[in-house]
Amino acid sequence: FFQAEDGIRDKLVTGVQTCALPILAGVTNCGGSAESEKESADSLKNNQISTNESDSLIELKEFKFFKTIGDIPSPAHEIVAINKAGIKYNAAFPNSIDNETKYADLFKSCLNYGVYSCDLAYCASFKENSDLMKYYLTTRKMAEKAGAISVFDEITKQYSFEGNTKNPDSLEKILDNVYFAIEGFCQDQHKLDVAVKMLLGSWIESQYLTLSHLATEAKQEKQKQLQVKLWENFLHLRNILDLLKEYENHPEMNQMNASLVAYAELYKDAHGAEDFTKDRVDKMLAALTKIRSEIIQ
Repeated sequence: FFQAEDGIRDKLVTGVQTCALPILAGVTNCGGSAESEKESADSLKNNQISTNESDSLIELKEFKFFKTIGDIPSPAHEIVAINKAGIKYNAAFPNSIDNETKYADLFKSCLNYGVYSCDLAYCASFKENSDLMKYYLTTRKMAEKAGAISVFDEITKQYSFEGNTKNPDSLEKILDNVYFAIEGFCQDQHKLDVAVKMLLGSWIESQYLTLSHLATEAKQEKQKQLQVKLWENFLHLRNILDLLKEYENHPEMNQMNASLVAYAELYKDAHGAEDFTKDRVDKMLAALTKIRSEIIQ
């Protein structure tokens, strides 16, 4: 039923072997002096060098992006761990659907599409959740703002999202398909920067939900399962920071990078899941809440 997921995932993981954008290969001269012809040739050569440098940068960004997304599970897969740990849904943790109207510019729209897609996965992992359709409709609005509504609708309708609202396992697979399909769409449309922002928003929100539950969960066994997820996310964070190095000239992304570099310091001296003590978790949650606030406000 969900065989398309593997196809979409394979396309993205192998996307590191991507093609460069077309390069202007020649011009037509309509007469003129030898000097002007030389100037035209020199101009073309310089343009080609500039374009080649641009293409090389694009290829590097794509390589790092697909390496990152190949290592990071989808938000739906990550969030299911909360439910499987036997932890109850908390309606106070997801980003409020009332905030959706605040996000008008593309930067905030893409980040918060990622946030809401993670919140939708969180709602979907619990049966008979009254918030599910509210977050589905809000996520759809954010997909529209980010320019990916066609893909969102195609996948959710193809696999009947509304017909599976009481089946968490099916919803997880549907949301996996949406996640990878939209990343593929952004690649095809040469909108890699859009996909990176979506990835950032979804990762930060999944980390926030994990930390929020870990900080409030009293039972040690349930804590252990979330501590493992937290430790695994250190590798994901390192990949994200490597990817963000390619956005040093983007002020908003550069600020996000600086905030996440400081957050990564809280992993210092941690060697495994058992090192995530209450004190460390509280500090991580405080730092990530600040980063998340900059996204959702």
